[in-house]
Amino acid sequence: MEEYKILKGRGGLPDRYVRGEVELNIPPGTKVETYPVLSGDSKVTEYFGVVLDTPLAIAPSSEMTVYANLASDTGVFLSGGGKYRRIDTISRWPKKFALYGNASDGMVYRHFKAGYSSSPPKPERDKVLAGLKIVNHEDEWITMGRCLIDQRHYNLFYSGKDVVGELIEIQVMNDDLSIVRLRNRPSLGKGRAMPYMPAGIINVLEMRFGL
Repeated sequence: MEEYKILKGRGGLPDRYVRGEVELNIPPGTKVETYPVLSGDSKVTEYFGVVLDTPLAIAPSSEMTVYANLASDTGVFLSGGGKYRRIDTISRWPKKFALYGNASDGMVYRHFKAGYSSSPPKPERDKVLAGLKIVNHEDEWITMGRCLIDQRHYNLFYSGKDVVGELIEIQVMNDDLSIVRLRNRPSLGKGRAMPYMPAGIINVLEMRFGL
């Protein structure tokens, strides 16, 4: 994927951001900054689906946490006065989409298959670490193969030298309903949220078509 260029303005004209067919003025008092963002395409869907490469079994009335590396792209932002606006996204991964539920009231989501482990895996290029905490409220075993999140509210954090994703909590209520919460804290250790995300939002998504 082609990287961007900054063309200096002349004769009082503003600088311009250029990448392929994307060309935008850079207003005075602002600058271009890049940060990792969860890999998706908002023109298609706002939902990101973590699809486990092998379904995970959780014992009755118990909880467990597993870790996976999720795909990230490069978000390009205009920043100024403490405000951020995304003007472009440089894709790092091919995109695949799938339907969750049925055609009449289901959701299209960004399909990303991920391996997982009980301990945090090593960082990978263009990926961010995500913790998935699954709480089984059923009195029987459940099997989880995927969970969906609203990627508009999925925060990333600086944690030491690495960028990690937000903790994802999946409350399994029954066979047909799970509550997915983004906990607004890093999946691993302590961290400082990326500046382009609003602070303090805990997003909740209901999954009504099973896991």
